[in-house]
Amino acid sequence: MKPNSYLASNLMFVVLLTTLVGCSFNPSKPFVAMDAEFKKAPVVTPFYDNYWLVLEDITFETIRVRDRKYFKITVPAGFVTDLASIPVPLNLVYDKTGRYSSAGILHDYLYWTQFCDRKKSDRLIKEGLKATGSGYFTRNSIKYGVYWFGGFAWDKNKEARARGEERYVPLAQRRFPSNTLWAVYKSKIDKNVAPPWSTAEAAQQVQDGCNVFVFDKELDKQPSQTLVDR
Repeated sequence: MKPNSYLASNLMFVVLLTTLVGCSFNPSKPFVAMDAEFKKAPVVTPFYDNYWLVLEDITFETIRVRDRKYFKITVPAGFVTDLASIPVPLNLVYDKTGRYSSAGILHDYLYWTQFCDRKKSDRLIKEGLKATGSGYFTRNSIKYGVYWFGGFAWDKNKEARARGEERYVPLAQRRFPSNTLWAVYKSKIDKNVAPPWSTAEAAQQVQDGCNVFVFDKELDKQPSQTLVDR
């Protein structure tokens, strides 16, 4: 595909997405009110082929306003992300390595582990974007972008995991030359060191965090809150 054609197709994607987001807005629809934050900015180091290694834990904390229940999801140090769960055309508008990176890494982690279904994973990227100060249109554009077009990344990750691939670098191997390719380096990773998300406790933590949007039956009997800007 010629560069001009590629650019035009991506711009058409953004225009289409803008229209769909506008048509999808329903101010009367009830949502789960959340207070959420990332504990600190992500600390990552790049590979030479558009992958990044997370050097410090990234913790996303949420409190459900309705009943003050606390949840958290931690993306552990050593996780390797390519931020590919965000569709490529959106990168024309939103820099995936900038202010949106915390939410993007969280979303990549959810798409890789698949402890939650896609719908909840996509809802969490919206909450993550709001926690980093993104406006209504930005977070909904990205949310609907991954909701409608993120299936390829989801399926690709599922197939990679089925082949035995992992996205984890043990502590002893986290120093490497700046021109290192993840495509090459991953074959040198010590497979005897299991990633932190391989435990039942880690899986449960992620599932609990995703289930923040599920009401208890008793709470469902109470009137729902309506948030204008969500």
